[in-house]
Amino acid sequence: MFVLDRERQREKKRRTVALILSLFIPGLGQLMRKRIASGMFFLVTFSFIIWLVAELQRINYGIIGTSLGLLIVYCFNLFDAYKGPTRGSAPCEKSCPAGINIPFYIALIREGRFSDALISVMDRMPFPAACGRICHHPCESVCALRTKEGPIAIECLKRAAGDFGTLSLQAHQTHRNPRSVGIIGAGPAGLSAGYFLARQGYQITVYEKEAEPGGLLRWGIPAFRLPKELVSGEIVLLQQFGIDIKCGVTIGMDIPFDRVKNNHDALLIAVGTPFSAPLELPGVELEGVSYALDMLRNMHHGKELRFKGSVAVIGGGNTAFDAARTAVRHGAEKVTIYYRRNAQEMPGNMEELTMAQREGVAIEYHAAPLRFMGEKRVSGIEFARTELKKVPGKSRSIVTPIEGSNFTVPCRCVLIATGQEPDLTFLPDDMQKKAADKACIRVHPRTLATMIPGMFAAGDITGIRMKTVVDAVEMGRTAAQGIDWYLRGVTGCRRMVERLTSFDYPLSHTLPRKRRVKGKRQAQKLLEREKATSSNDEVELGLSEEQTKKEASRCLQCNRLG
Repeated sequence: MFVLDRERQREKKRRTVALILSLFIPGLGQLMRKRIASGMFFLVTFSFIIWLVAELQRINYGIIGTSLGLLIVYCFNLFDAYKGPTRGSAPCEKSCPAGINIPFYIALIREGRFSDALISVMDRMPFPAACGRICHHPCESVCALRTKEGPIAIECLKRAAGDFGTLSLQAHQTHRNPRSVGIIGAGPAGLSAGYFLARQGYQITVYEKEAEPGGLLRWGIPAFRLPKELVSGEIVLLQQFGIDIKCGVTIGMDIPFDRVKNNHDALLIAVGTPFSAPLELPGVELEGVSYALDMLRNMHHGKELRFKGSVAVIGGGNTAFDAARTAVRHGAEKVTIYYRRNAQEMPGNMEELTMAQREGVAIEYHAAPLRFMGEKRVSGIEFARTELKKVPGKSRSIVTPIEGSNFTVPCRCVLIATGQEPDLTFLPDDMQKKAADKACIRVHPRTLATMIPGMFAAGDITGIRMKTVVDAVEMGRTAAQGIDWYLRGVTGCRRMVERLTSFDYPLSHTLPRKRRVKGKRQAQKLLEREKATSSNDEVELGLSEEQTKKEASRCLQCNRLG
């Protein structure tokens, strides 16, 4: 069992005892939990109101109002005895899709306690080392130091927790739930859901059609960004929680969908969007025109890649950047990314684009492809210049080609990275009609339940939220909560009560306050450009242990302010 789950169980027992004590004597439960000020407040206030009621000699509006106040104070006393005190949340924590207690694990790293920091991160995130490399880190964009000394390198610190920390698990679960959950898809969303459900004792079976689990983490991100042995290590750790992963199993072909659904008490669909969205332009069938996702998948499966001359990449997301950097490493003389919008509306991570430009990749904005030219093999692309028209109330503009602005560029290879789409062919027709809409599965936003009882969906297949790994992980956690509610029969008011009484409980110790160290943001070491462009070695090398401690010492600990 995960260490924080054991701590939560112990803390829940302490809070329950405090609630019972305060049920009889208001404030006593708080005193038992060593919350002296709160305990004395409720004890004195409640005693005073009782004395006030006793002093009133006859029933009137005064005694009714005083009694009502007595009841309110009593109820607050019970709630506070169990729930309080609530901890503050820093801006970085609020902006984190996974809701990780960022100030807490940074404070642990400051003390050199990397294993404790790893435990804190893994309470909400099963892929700390992986996400510490590929997360788009919205937390850093709201850091209080971003305009002064530079934001805290939160992504690098999370990576340090995964790289330098160790996690030891008990060999057995203290509680095993006989109910089973089937998960279709061993990508970030599916494995995340399995992780959180396994921590609650459910029997988890994950079905994956690829030969190895991991989904996008495994075959969609090149090794120079995310080493495959690191992904394998984190998945092996998840399996120690009792998750059974069956690879090489295609639902609908090897096993009928209905059989999988009937074999489990609940079913989660987390197949992602594994196929490239087709770009319907003249000449797309020419030799040399291919999709970036297919190229990355072929590279993962060991297929040799060879590029010659100029390579054009169509798209503006991280897949386009990865494809461009891969082409550089496999013989391309010149690589250019063409995107129809501007840099402000580009969906990809700008830091990833900067890394691509460091390796010689060029980018051209306001260029929309019209057709691919050539006889048998592509020899060039015709583009049109574009202009953007703002739409009130929308974050993205309308793209309009400029008449008479057409131009052509020569190239020997084209990689298309303009979007992805799901594959729902494994679903029976009647279920597709009931649960799917526009190639996505409709779900309840709070529980991720579909229209079919006992069936849930998470990740890109739902078409909601941003399409990043950390968002998929959080959706997996949300789906796990929804599945747990469904299997326990928790509905309506009980769900509200559980949400109100839930609590985030870090490690049992407290951390001493220390004066922060002023200074500029620590810069991580990068692989030399020449070596980076000639190998698949990891380029961003992170921070050393000493650097991470210095970087963590810069944190303002905003959750403690005020």
